[in-house]
Amino acid sequence: MRQRALAFMLAMLVAVTGTACAGTDKTQEEEKTAEADTEEVPEESEEKNEVVIGVCTPKQPTDTWSGDVGNLKAGLEEEGWTVKVKEAGDGAEQAAQIQELADQEVSALILAPVEPEAVSEALADYEEKEIPVISYSRLVPNTDAVNYYVGFDSEAAGQETGKYIESAKDLENAKDAGKIYTIEFLLGDSEDLDTQFFYEGLMEVLKPYFEEGVRQCKSGRTEFMDLCLNSYQAQDSKAKTSEILSQFYGEKALDIVCVETDQMVDGVEEALVESSYALHSSEHPWPVLTGQDASESAIRRVLSGQQGITVSREYELLDESCVDILKDKLSGEKVKVNTSRKYDNGSRIVPAQLSDVQLIDLDNYKILMDMGIYTEEELEGMKTVEK
Repeated sequence: MRQRALAFMLAMLVAVTGTACAGTDKTQEEEKTAEADTEEVPEESEEKNEVVIGVCTPKQPTDTWSGDVGNLKAGLEEEGWTVKVKEAGDGAEQAAQIQELADQEVSALILAPVEPEAVSEALADYEEKEIPVISYSRLVPNTDAVNYYVGFDSEAAGQETGKYIESAKDLENAKDAGKIYTIEFLLGDSEDLDTQFFYEGLMEVLKPYFEEGVRQCKSGRTEFMDLCLNSYQAQDSKAKTSEILSQFYGEKALDIVCVETDQMVDGVEEALVESSYALHSSEHPWPVLTGQDASESAIRRVLSGQQGITVSREYELLDESCVDILKDKLSGEKVKVNTSRKYDNGSRIVPAQLSDVQLIDLDNYKILMDMGIYTEEELEGMKTVEK
């Protein structure tokens, strides 16, 4: 009797234990299923945290931007970022595009402004939403929304241009030789900080020669505001050059024309030709002529001897700066720049990453092939007969 009772109790214990184990197995399986479901969540989170970079540029290359948006886009995509490109024909269109990207809550904005003053207010949402903004090639004024500026070292470009003029006319020995050389300047936009820095670098080299009397500006235009046309258009630089030549340089030829951009030099060249200036002329010899941007027309002039130098700007360097800044900024690292005090946009001092420029002349023009700006065939095709 006792044995049957003991057997019965053992059977009951086994049943209970089996039920408990089954319950445990079920619970563990449910937990595994829950864990599997949980593992899918990061994919949704990653999708929500996708890095999207907005890029706003002019539709066509301008006097202050001739970069390749395709190269910039490729560099950003190499980091695994999604890129949304907007191209505008004017400031109003670009302002609308900037607002559209803000509404889409991009992770950051790279802005090459068509008209800097026209897009300042459009950046208000970026400041409110703390979306980083990089002003590319030209600084947007009067806004706290711009976090960084990437551009070229225009002050260095001015210094190097001044040194070229100093060397071309041997200004260091001009006083002892009793030489006096005439010079005129044509600059672009007085509101553009790069124009201001170019002028400062230029005068750092040339001002002592004005004081010595070996450098002379017959028009009396030596102060910054007087030199600015507030235009980069060739027709405006042509009109101003023609006016200066007719009013101040009759029989006495002008020795040097220092111009900010190659597009402006296009107009200066026309005015000089119409005023009978020519290479190897004894009456109106061609002046020393300087510019910037390494445009095709400028390289043609350099190769023919009409333009002494141009300054090349590698926009790929700015593209790399944008990527480096955003990698640090978006990962929470400290952003490293090489200029922290110069670029005041009227609302704040904007940290800037400046890239070097390269002077191009008849001796080193083939460096443009190494820089990937022109091919050998293109450079050969630019060689023209002297005028």
